[in-house]
Amino acid sequence: MSKDRTHETHAEVKREDAEENLVFNDVTDHMNRIVGVPSRRADLGTMPTAMRWFFYFVMTIIALFAVLLIVSIAK
Repeated sequence: MSKDRTHETHAEVKREDAEENLVFNDVTDHMNRIVGVPSRRADLGTMPTAMRWFFYFVMTIIALFAVLLIVSIAK
């Protein structure tokens, strides 16, 4: 029996570049495959417009609260 346990009818899965998908042992690799950890960052340009605007809105609110917190502590 071969060590490759992929069934002959399943397509071969290509792993991402080593820089994007850093795996330092078999346990981490197994968890990444089972849990489905994303191998690269989300590209906002490919997301729907509503989702991008929601993201920008949330980041703006977080930035405003951070500035307000710094200003209130500085007084």
